[in-house]
Order: sequence, then structure tokens, then C-alpha cells
Amino acid sequence: MKTLRDYEGAEGVAKFAEIEPYVSEIIKDSNINMAEMGSFQVGAKALELHPEECEGIFKAFGGVPASPQGKVAAIATVLLDILTDKDMIDFFILSGKITEKK
Repeated sequence: MKTLRDYEGAEGVAKFAEIEPYVSEIIKDSNINMAEMGSFQVGAKALELHPEECEGIFKAFGGVPASPQGKVAAIATVLLDILTDKDMIDFFILSGKITEKK
């Protein structure tokens, strides 16, 4: 499965826009404490609490991994890519704040 880092330029911007509603919903969930959880725990909790959002992310990146472990790893990778890149996390935080004000 591809991740955010596989996209550049206009294609990258389009991919950000495509997954933004799903990622914003996951990262604002207070039940997922990404600062205190390991990456596998973050992926597992996201799949447990936000199956529809995770499905949207899988579709955006080309499909659902075959195994449960692959699903957890794929969601964790997407979320960690965002959380470890200041520009990406700022984008999703700002986007979530703008969406909440509507």
C-alpha cells in the first residue's frame, strides 16, 4: 500500500485533500493518545474506533491490506507519517479546526 510520502506535487496535494476528513476524525479522538501509545497500538485503536475512516484511507491508497496485521501497520504508517512531519500535522490540525467551525 502506498503512503503519503509516495505522492508529490499536485498529486500529493490531491491525496492530502482526499484523506483529510478521515485523518482529522482519527487524530482528534481523545481515546487515541498518540503521544503515549506505540505505533501498533495507534493503528489498532484507530481501526477499532474508526473503521469507516480507516476504510476511506485504505481506498485512497489503493486497497485494504490482506491481513489484520497489515491493516494495523498501514494505518499506523499513515498516521505516523503525519505526526512526524510538522507540515503534515499542521495541515491536518488546521483543517480539523476549520471544519469544526462550520
